[in-house]
Amino acid sequence: MNENGPVFSRCSVGKNKWFWVTYRDFEVLCNSVVDASGYAKSAEEAEEQAQASLRSKFGEVEVKQQSTYYASEHHRHQAIKRRAAKTTATKDTKEVEYLYTDHDNDYGYGSFKHRIIKKTKNRVYVAEYPVGSCNEDDKFEELGQTFHDVKTVVLDRQHLEVLGYASNTRCWCYFHTTPYEERHRPATLYCLEVLGLEGGADSEAITSAYLRLAKECHPDHGGNAEDFKRLQEAYETAMSSVA
Repeated sequence: MNENGPVFSRCSVGKNKWFWVTYRDFEVLCNSVVDASGYAKSAEEAEEQAQASLRSKFGEVEVKQQSTYYASEHHRHQAIKRRAAKTTATKDTKEVEYLYTDHDNDYGYGSFKHRIIKKTKNRVYVAEYPVGSCNEDDKFEELGQTFHDVKTVVLDRQHLEVLGYASNTRCWCYFHTTPYEERHRPATLYCLEVLGLEGGADSEAITSAYLRLAKECHPDHGGNAEDFKRLQEAYETAMSSVA
Protein backbone atom coordinates (compact mmCIF):
# COMPACT_ATOMS: atom_id res chain seq x y z
CA MET A 1 0.00 0.00 0.00
CA ASN A 2 1.36 3.42 -0.92
CA GLU A 3 0.20 5.69 1.89
CA ASN A 4 1.91 8.81 0.48
CA GLY A 5 0.80 8.63 -3.15
CA PRO A 6 -2.55 9.28 -4.83
CA VAL A 7 -5.17 6.53 -4.72
CA PHE A 8 -8.51 5.78 -6.33
CA SER A 9 -11.47 3.48 -5.81
CA ARG A 10 -14.19 2.33 -8.20
CA CYS A 11 -17.44 0.37 -7.89
CA SER A 12 -20.36 -0.73 -10.03
CA VAL A 13 -23.55 1.29 -9.49
CA GLY A 14 -25.74 -0.30 -12.15
CA LYS A 15 -25.70 -1.95 -15.55
CA ASN A 16 -22.86 -0.48 -17.61
CA LYS A 17 -22.37 2.23 -15.00
CA TRP A 18 -19.32 2.60 -12.76
CA PHE A 19 -18.48 5.23 -10.18
CA TRP A 20 -14.92 6.30 -9.40
CA VAL A 21 -13.42 8.54 -6.76
CA THR A 22 -9.86 9.78 -6.17
CA TYR A 23 -7.89 10.92 -3.12
CA ARG A 24 -4.60 12.76 -2.80
CA ASP A 25 -3.23 10.02 -0.54
CA PHE A 26 -4.38 7.23 1.73
CA GLU A 27 -4.52 9.45 4.81
CA VAL A 28 -7.13 11.79 3.36
CA LEU A 29 -8.99 8.78 1.98
CA CYS A 30 -9.48 7.56 5.55
CA ASN A 31 -10.85 11.02 6.38
CA SER A 32 -13.16 10.94 3.33
CA VAL A 33 -11.53 14.00 1.75
CA VAL A 34 -12.35 13.48 -1.93
CA ASP A 35 -10.19 14.92 -4.70
CA ALA A 36 -12.45 14.11 -7.67
CA SER A 37 -15.18 11.69 -8.74
CA GLY A 38 -17.15 10.69 -11.82
CA TYR A 39 -18.99 8.01 -13.78
CA ALA A 40 -17.89 5.65 -16.52
CA LYS A 41 -19.39 2.88 -18.66
CA SER A 42 -16.98 0.13 -17.58
CA ALA A 43 -14.47 -0.79 -14.88
CA GLU A 44 -11.60 -0.18 -17.28
CA GLU A 45 -12.91 3.23 -18.29
CA ALA A 46 -13.44 4.17 -14.63
CA GLU A 47 -9.83 3.25 -13.85
CA GLU A 48 -8.54 5.24 -16.82
CA GLN A 49 -10.55 8.33 -15.88
CA ALA A 50 -9.48 8.16 -12.23
CA GLN A 51 -5.81 7.78 -13.10
CA ALA A 52 -5.99 10.55 -15.70
CA SER A 53 -7.59 12.86 -13.14
CA LEU A 54 -4.87 12.20 -10.59
CA ARG A 55 -1.98 12.52 -13.03
CA SER A 56 -3.33 15.79 -14.40
CA LYS A 57 -2.92 17.20 -10.91
CA PHE A 58 0.09 15.34 -9.51
CA GLY A 59 2.06 14.42 -12.62
CA GLU A 60 3.38 11.01 -13.61
CA VAL A 61 3.19 9.44 -10.16
CA GLU A 62 2.37 5.88 -9.15
CA VAL A 63 -1.38 5.53 -8.59
CA LYS A 64 -2.75 2.81 -6.34
CA GLN A 65 -6.20 1.26 -6.41
CA GLN A 66 -8.03 0.75 -3.12
CA SER A 67 -11.05 -1.37 -2.13
CA THR A 68 -14.39 -0.78 -3.83
CA TYR A 69 -15.71 -0.02 -0.33
CA TYR A 70 -14.50 3.59 -0.49
CA ALA A 71 -16.19 4.38 -3.81
CA SER A 72 -19.36 2.60 -2.70
CA GLU A 73 -19.52 4.52 0.59
CA HIS A 74 -18.89 7.88 -1.08
CA HIS A 75 -21.54 7.18 -3.71
CA ARG A 76 -24.03 6.14 -1.03
CA HIS A 77 -23.35 9.24 1.06
CA GLN A 78 -23.86 11.47 -1.97
CA ALA A 79 -27.23 9.82 -2.59
CA ILE A 80 -28.19 10.37 1.07
CA LYS A 81 -27.34 14.07 0.82
CA ARG A 82 -29.38 14.46 -2.36
CA ARG A 83 -32.31 12.72 -0.70
CA ALA A 84 -31.95 14.90 2.40
CA ALA A 85 -31.99 18.06 0.29
CA LYS A 86 -35.09 16.90 -1.56
CA THR A 87 -36.83 15.95 1.69
CA THR A 88 -36.02 19.33 3.24
CA ALA A 89 -37.49 21.12 0.23
CA THR A 90 -40.78 19.22 0.42
CA LYS A 91 -41.16 18.40 4.13
CA ASP A 92 -43.63 21.22 4.73
CA THR A 93 -46.04 20.00 2.06
CA LYS A 94 -45.59 16.25 2.20
CA GLU A 95 -47.41 14.27 4.89
CA VAL A 96 -45.41 11.43 6.47
CA GLU A 97 -46.94 7.97 5.89
CA TYR A 98 -46.28 4.78 7.84
CA LEU A 99 -46.48 1.00 7.61
CA TYR A 100 -46.63 -1.35 10.59
CA THR A 101 -44.99 -4.58 11.74
CA ASP A 102 -46.41 -6.71 14.55
CA HIS A 103 -44.63 -7.59 17.78
CA ASP A 104 -45.30 -9.74 20.83
CA ASN A 105 -43.69 -8.87 24.17
CA ASP A 106 -44.42 -8.93 27.90
CA TYR A 107 -47.10 -6.30 27.42
CA GLY A 108 -48.97 -8.21 24.72
CA TYR A 109 -49.36 -7.80 20.98
CA GLY A 110 -48.89 -4.51 19.22
CA SER A 111 -47.29 -2.73 16.28
CA PHE A 112 -44.06 -0.99 15.40
CA LYS A 113 -44.36 2.04 13.12
CA HIS A 114 -42.07 2.39 10.06
CA ARG A 115 -41.73 5.51 7.92
CA ILE A 116 -42.46 5.26 4.20
CA ILE A 117 -39.44 6.83 2.52
CA LYS A 118 -40.83 7.03 -1.01
CA LYS A 119 -43.25 5.45 -3.47
CA THR A 120 -42.88 4.68 -7.14
CA LYS A 121 -45.40 3.20 -9.57
CA ASN A 122 -44.55 -0.39 -8.56
CA ARG A 123 -42.55 -0.14 -5.34
CA VAL A 124 -42.80 1.21 -1.81
CA TYR A 125 -39.59 1.97 0.09
CA VAL A 126 -40.07 1.76 3.86
CA ALA A 127 -37.59 2.25 6.71
CA GLU A 128 -36.39 -1.16 7.90
CA TYR A 129 -36.18 -0.08 11.55
CA PRO A 130 -39.19 1.35 13.43
CA VAL A 131 -39.62 4.96 14.47
CA GLY A 132 -37.82 5.70 17.74
CA SER A 133 -35.48 2.69 17.68
CA CYS A 134 -31.74 3.16 18.17
CA ASN A 135 -31.21 1.61 14.72
CA GLU A 136 -33.77 3.77 12.93
CA ASP A 137 -30.94 5.39 11.02
CA ASP A 138 -27.18 5.75 11.04
CA LYS A 139 -25.57 9.17 11.04
CA PHE A 140 -22.43 10.60 9.55
CA GLU A 141 -20.94 14.07 9.81
CA GLU A 142 -19.66 16.12 6.90
CA LEU A 143 -18.74 19.80 6.88
CA GLY A 144 -20.63 20.41 10.10
CA GLN A 145 -23.83 18.75 8.89
CA THR A 146 -25.40 15.53 10.09
CA PHE A 147 -26.86 13.17 7.47
CA HIS A 148 -29.11 10.21 8.22
CA ASP A 149 -28.59 6.92 6.42
CA VAL A 150 -31.97 5.17 6.46
CA LYS A 151 -31.90 1.43 5.68
CA THR A 152 -34.90 0.66 3.47
CA VAL A 153 -36.95 -2.41 2.60
CA VAL A 154 -38.48 -2.54 -0.89
CA LEU A 155 -42.08 -3.79 -1.12
CA ASP A 156 -44.41 -4.55 -4.01
CA ARG A 157 -46.85 -1.64 -4.09
CA GLN A 158 -49.74 -3.48 -5.75
CA HIS A 159 -49.51 -6.38 -3.29
CA LEU A 160 -49.44 -3.93 -0.40
CA GLU A 161 -52.41 -1.88 -1.53
CA VAL A 162 -54.59 -4.82 -2.62
CA LEU A 163 -53.93 -7.18 0.29
CA GLY A 164 -53.01 -4.66 2.97
CA TYR A 165 -49.60 -6.21 3.64
CA ALA A 166 -46.37 -7.17 1.88
CA SER A 167 -43.00 -8.71 2.71
CA ASN A 168 -39.48 -8.70 1.31
CA THR A 169 -37.19 -11.70 0.80
CA ARG A 170 -34.54 -9.93 2.88
CA CYS A 171 -36.96 -9.32 5.73
CA TRP A 172 -38.74 -12.01 7.74
CA CYS A 173 -41.68 -9.83 8.80
CA TYR A 174 -44.80 -8.49 7.09
CA PHE A 175 -45.41 -4.77 6.68
CA HIS A 176 -49.10 -3.86 7.11
CA THR A 177 -51.00 -0.75 6.05
CA THR A 178 -52.81 -0.64 9.41
CA PRO A 179 -51.56 -1.29 12.97
CA TYR A 180 -52.18 -4.55 14.81
CA GLU A 181 -54.70 -2.94 17.16
CA GLU A 182 -56.90 -1.84 14.28
CA ARG A 183 -56.68 -5.16 12.44
CA HIS A 184 -57.58 -7.16 15.55
CA ARG A 185 -60.45 -5.19 17.03
CA PRO A 186 -63.28 -7.44 18.23
CA ALA A 187 -65.63 -8.06 15.32
CA THR A 188 -68.66 -7.02 17.36
CA LEU A 189 -67.18 -3.65 18.26
CA TYR A 190 -66.25 -3.03 14.63
CA CYS A 191 -69.77 -3.87 13.49
CA LEU A 192 -71.30 -1.57 16.08
CA GLU A 193 -69.03 1.23 14.83
CA VAL A 194 -70.34 0.65 11.29
CA LEU A 195 -73.87 1.03 12.68
CA GLY A 196 -72.89 4.16 14.59
CA LEU A 197 -73.40 2.49 17.98
CA GLU A 198 -71.28 1.96 21.07
CA GLY A 199 -70.55 -1.24 22.96
CA GLY A 200 -73.45 -2.67 24.94
CA ALA A 201 -76.16 -1.82 22.39
CA ASP A 202 -79.16 -4.17 22.53
CA SER A 203 -81.00 -5.83 19.63
CA GLU A 204 -83.60 -3.05 19.44
CA ALA A 205 -80.95 -0.34 19.06
CA ILE A 206 -79.07 -2.44 16.49
CA THR A 207 -82.18 -3.01 14.39
CA SER A 208 -83.21 0.64 14.58
CA ALA A 209 -79.77 1.82 13.47
CA TYR A 210 -79.69 -0.72 10.63
CA LEU A 211 -83.10 0.28 9.25
CA ARG A 212 -82.20 3.97 9.36
CA LEU A 213 -78.85 3.50 7.59
CA ALA A 214 -80.26 0.98 5.09
CA LYS A 215 -82.60 3.64 3.71
CA GLU A 216 -79.63 5.94 3.14
CA CYS A 217 -77.21 3.53 1.47
CA HIS A 218 -79.51 1.11 -0.37
CA PRO A 219 -78.67 1.06 -4.12
CA ASP A 220 -82.34 1.65 -4.98
CA HIS A 221 -82.13 4.96 -3.13
CA GLY A 222 -78.89 6.15 -4.72
CA GLY A 223 -76.56 4.41 -2.29
CA ASN A 224 -73.43 2.36 -2.92
CA ALA A 225 -73.81 -1.43 -3.26
CA GLU A 226 -70.56 -2.14 -1.42
CA ASP A 227 -71.52 0.12 1.48
CA PHE A 228 -74.92 -1.58 1.73
CA LYS A 229 -73.32 -5.02 1.74
CA ARG A 230 -70.92 -3.91 4.49
CA LEU A 231 -73.87 -2.59 6.50
CA GLN A 232 -75.77 -5.88 6.17
CA GLU A 233 -72.77 -7.91 7.30
CA ALA A 234 -72.25 -5.61 10.28
CA TYR A 235 -75.92 -5.92 11.24
CA GLU A 236 -75.89 -9.72 11.07
CA THR A 237 -72.71 -10.00 13.14
CA ALA A 238 -73.93 -7.51 15.74
CA MET A 239 -77.31 -9.28 16.08
CA SER A 240 -75.64 -12.69 16.51
CA SER A 241 -73.69 -11.31 19.48
CA VAL A 242 -76.86 -10.35 21.37
CA ALA A 243 -79.02 -13.32 20.32
